[in-house]
Amino acid sequence: MNNRKGTFVIVIFSFVLMLASCKPQKQLGYNIVGLSDSLKVSLPDLKAPATVIQPDDILEIRFTGSNQQTVIDFNTKGSSYGATTGGSNYLVDQEGNVEIYLLGKIKAAGLTKDQLKEKLVTDVSRYLKEANANIRFTNFRFTVLGEVKSPGNFVIPNEKISILEAIALTGDMTQFSKRSIVRVIRDSSGNREIGTINFNERTLFTSPYYYLRRNDIIIVERDNKVQQTQVLSTVSSLIGIVTSIITLFFVIKTK
Repeated sequence: MNNRKGTFVIVIFSFVLMLASCKPQKQLGYNIVGLSDSLKVSLPDLKAPATVIQPDDILEIRFTGSNQQTVIDFNTKGSSYGATTGGSNYLVDQEGNVEIYLLGKIKAAGLTKDQLKEKLVTDVSRYLKEANANIRFTNFRFTVLGEVKSPGNFVIPNEKISILEAIALTGDMTQFSKRSIVRVIRDSSGNREIGTINFNERTLFTSPYYYLRRNDIIIVERDNKVQQTQVLSTVSSLIGIVTSIITLFFVIKTK
């Protein structure tokens, strides 16, 4: 009887070990082909794209100048999206305009920040000496879908983010992701395009899609081969477990 009890304990222990061996594989690391093992690898210059203002953008505009009261007026009056003494937030309307205190409607869509700044400084100089303006986007939005840990929409206060940083915000890719084909859907001023990035090649760092633009959509595809391999591995392990249990059961029964 004691021998049977001891054998039973061994069976249970073996079963637990087999179950532990069936746990999903850990997430794969990054293995970028084409990068040397040198301490420093030089890459071509890659500038972040100049961002063009579009309808529905939210711009923070802060004026400065020598007349403090006039500065406060420009920074607190006429905002369409909230204001503080440090600056005002303006929603670019569907016609592409922002409406600013004393200046009226200013066409912003289609301009870069620097171009809009130049225009605003010229216009506001009629009311403010030594005028200057600082502009930044406050609604940099992008979307990540597919084989990542936490897909969804993301809004960041920055105006510059790489696709690596974007993927990191999702918690990284899953073990089933196809790292060689990551799509970036881009709608820039009505011109739609789809780009592809290979996370396994050094071309990742020189791709025109390395730096994201507002409203980009990243799609990480599923690698069906990896999934099938994982399923076969799990099934094989389960078959082994069942076979071992049946064998041990008959061993115990015949004793």
